[in-house]
Amino acid sequence: MNNFRPHFSAAYSRLTAWSDLLDRINVFPVADGDTGANLRISLSPLRRDEEAATTAARLARCATGNSGNIAAAFFRQFCRVQGFADLAGRAAAGRHEAWRAVADPCEGTMLSVFDTLAASLAACRREEEIHAQLMPALAATVTRSAELVPSLKSAGVVDAGALAMYIFFEGFFRPADTGLHSSVSIVDSFAGLLSLRQSFIPETSGDHCVDVVLRHGQRQTPMHRSLSGHGDSLVVLEDDDTLKIHIHTGDPQGLRDHLDSLGEVVAWTDRSMETTAFKQQPVRPTAMAYHLITDAAGSISREMACRLGVTLLDSYIVCGETSKPESLCLPEEIYAMMRQGRRVTTAQASTFERHQHYESACQLYGNCLYLCVGSVYTGNYDTAVSWKNNHAQGD
Repeated sequence: MNNFRPHFSAAYSRLTAWSDLLDRINVFPVADGDTGANLRISLSPLRRDEEAATTAARLARCATGNSGNIAAAFFRQFCRVQGFADLAGRAAAGRHEAWRAVADPCEGTMLSVFDTLAASLAACRREEEIHAQLMPALAATVTRSAELVPSLKSAGVVDAGALAMYIFFEGFFRPADTGLHSSVSIVDSFAGLLSLRQSFIPETSGDHCVDVVLRHGQRQTPMHRSLSGHGDSLVVLEDDDTLKIHIHTGDPQGLRDHLDSLGEVVAWTDRSMETTAFKQQPVRPTAMAYHLITDAAGSISREMACRLGVTLLDSYIVCGETSKPESLCLPEEIYAMMRQGRRVTTAQASTFERHQHYESACQLYGNCLYLCVGSVYTGNYDTAVSWKNNHAQGD
């Protein structure tokens, strides 16, 4: 454990509060609307107070999607930071691993944010200077993504993965005595770059998003080269005898056959990438007096919440070493674990995480109405009322 552990937990909470927005502006490399969701799943080990080596191992196992695997490559190094003296070194090591993991790296993504982070931390001489010096540099890097990547320029938005890392580090480096409620609004910082243009039409994709854990023997050919003809958006995380592979492929069976020839496939997940219908909720809607919020205790699906334009707050499903947002868990997965005799429990989001969700919703939508379903057992009602009394925005 290290003295930065509370920073990781706070930063993860900050990120989750903006994950719906990240999904809505997710255009690159594929407009499949899942960057926020994938990062919530992939970086969930950062919520826990554990040894860095344990956290690093779990990051690789939890990583899902393009953004989640790239972020995991970075944080497997950065989570080992012990103090101010090794911040720059750990950021540089994480930056190196993230770039190395991606078969076809691109500027204007979270990789560029890692570049700026490493360079800026190397230039900081005092811990108290980090937030004031670092965040403007990261914000400029995120803003440039809207010009550097053609699909982002066409859509009129910043890169979702780059913005996610800005939000994470804004929370990570926020001075403890100021409180995150006083942070600069994300909506104001990236005004005009958080909503897809009405004219934007995302390219359709018939590919499959595949995440694989492969136990391999002696490899003669680098994995990036071996898989180059089997798909794109390839990310490879390496351990001693296993590889975590993410790839978009039009031929999942051909990919599976090839991987079977290289070693033992320990885990395999495969989902069809149907392009999300990007019918955006306006950042500050004028047609509705209030934006609706509810919680997972209401038992509506994330898809339904998205369709109705409702913000859905999560608790967590916990099974063994995994902790996953409730609305991102498939019922069949939960029941399968229970049939196997595995203990499945629920856990509430921290009070701080819930506060971050309230703040982000008010920044995005103005006045909000929280239809609180969980009350006595969850403490959701008391938590929301307490926050409202201290941070009233409208009534």
